[in-house]
Amino acid sequence: MSLDKQVFGPHAALEIDVDLGKNFLLVTGFGYDRKGLKEIAHTDIFGITRSKEARQNYLGLHLQLKYHYHFNESKIGIFLGTGPKVDFAIGGSNYAEFSLSRGSDFYHVFGSFNVVEFLWLTNLGVSYKLGPGELIFDVNMLNGLSDAIRNRFVIGKSNSIGAAIGYSFYLE
Repeated sequence: MSLDKQVFGPHAALEIDVDLGKNFLLVTGFGYDRKGLKEIAHTDIFGITRSKEARQNYLGLHLQLKYHYHFNESKIGIFLGTGPKVDFAIGGSNYAEFSLSRGSDFYHVFGSFNVVEFLWLTNLGVSYKLGPGELIFDVNMLNGLSDAIRNRFVIGKSNSIGAAIGYSFYLE
């Protein structure tokens, strides 16, 4: 039995920042993530290895407190944000969860995801004033507060690091 956890997945988000004054913002967001395991491999007693991908699509909501500092007359700014996130599984379950092949008990344990997952989101980034808004570069970290795997004998919290590029418009 082996688990390949290293996986790249798409992430898309739409956020609204509310100015709280003194460089502080309240950030609310809605996003999409594809999370899970790259591969669950099981070798049976006959030496035959079978593997399955175990991935799930999620829609999520997050709320962050962000500090965004712009250097005096410069177009460059830096920011740090942190706050809770909740993800909801969407679409069909991944096919590792319902595998009927030999060794499917092994796929089932690690391929069955909870419908709701609670996380903590932290991001650090740089902004650059460009046109009517700002170009945003950020590195983010997600830490699971609840188990992602639906099995009481397995602790499977999400932990990931990502990078994002985006553009922020001002809606005054």
